[in-house]
Amino acid sequence: MSFRGLFKYAGICAIGFAIVSLASYVASVSANGFQIASSSPPSPDRIYGLLQLRGNQIASRLDLISYFLFIPSLVGFFAYLRERRPGRAHLGLAFAAFAQLGFFVSTAMTSAELSLAQGPLTDSLRERLG
Repeated sequence: MSFRGLFKYAGICAIGFAIVSLASYVASVSANGFQIASSSPPSPDRIYGLLQLRGNQIASRLDLISYFLFIPSLVGFFAYLRERRPGRAHLGLAFAAFAQLGFFVSTAMTSAELSLAQGPLTDSLRERLG
């Protein structure tokens, strides 16, 4: 079978995923700046302020959009490997499933954090952020 069209589509999706991921990173860095690890954790007010920044909101939306590019690129890569090395293709599929699960958990946690910042800063929220 010829998967030439699938390979082209998967390659375009992979390039699109890289571009969207880079844009998400740039939006996040432009909102937060480069964070230097410090010995003291940030205050709850600082965390709340960071979560409300527009760059973090944009980065979260771009993460959600990137799912539509990441999954087709994985399918195309699996089809490519299956033709050449079937054993490696199945091992790669297992790692890809694990990466997809981690990507989903990361996006869900980020979305949950950002939804907390849409409401007012109450004492209970300040305690949770602390």
